[in-house]
Amino acid sequence: MGRTVEEIFVSGRTTQEIRDEVLRWFNQNQVEMMENREDSVKGRWGSGLATAPKYFQLSFKPAQGGVAVRTEGWIGVYGVSEQSFSASALMAGIPRREGWHAMERLWTTLRAMSRITRVCPQCGKPLNEDVKFCQYCGKQLS
Repeated sequence: MGRTVEEIFVSGRTTQEIRDEVLRWFNQNQVEMMENREDSVKGRWGSGLATAPKYFQLSFKPAQGGVAVRTEGWIGVYGVSEQSFSASALMAGIPRREGWHAMERLWTTLRAMSRITRVCPQCGKPLNEDVKFCQYCGKQLS
């Protein structure tokens, strides 16, 4: 079923500032660090004995005015396959729901880091100061 993926642009911040905040988030959420590179981090939450392990991987790409952050999350199933997180998974999907809620907290943390004063009047998503169209819904901005 793959991975849960979201791309978030964090404006007005450096890669190092974002990495530091992600590492704090990992620590606060008891996510065990698996890989820690300059352009990416990967961690695991859960042991795999009592519950399926949940994996979080973020990559950072500097861009004009900020950093593009690609977030990926998934459940490791018996070490041979992956399942995406799900907000609506039922009974056996509890680890998938837990992973979804963790990703939502991570996305909120990243979005809060942006130094943005403008939002799209159509969809309400944060905008960079210099854009003419919303990068989420495509609405032309004045």
